[in-house]
Amino acid sequence: MFEINTLSKSNCVNVLRCYGAFIKDENVFFALEFMDGGSLANILKKVGKIKEDVLGIITVQILRGLEHLHKVMKVAHRDIKPANLLLNKNGIVKIADFGIS
Repeated sequence: MFEINTLSKSNCVNVLRCYGAFIKDENVFFALEFMDGGSLANILKKVGKIKEDVLGIITVQILRGLEHLHKVMKVAHRDIKPANLLLNKNGIVKIADFGIS
């Protein structure tokens, strides 16, 4: 799972930005970058299969995000799945994880 510091310090276009977090009434709230396309899991539910060329574009972006996390941030995501991959309407894919350790 990501720490808040990891998400807030990352400057990679393919890693979701976290602008901060706060606690209110024993609940933790995050201010995250807005991704208007939703998760890849939700998109798969709506459209079913994704064309191979589009899947290739998505995969390249995921790999760029993972490379940044590994080489620059020195962290491993450990939970890559469609629910943790967010897209925007411009076709940008960002790695996300909403767990708290």
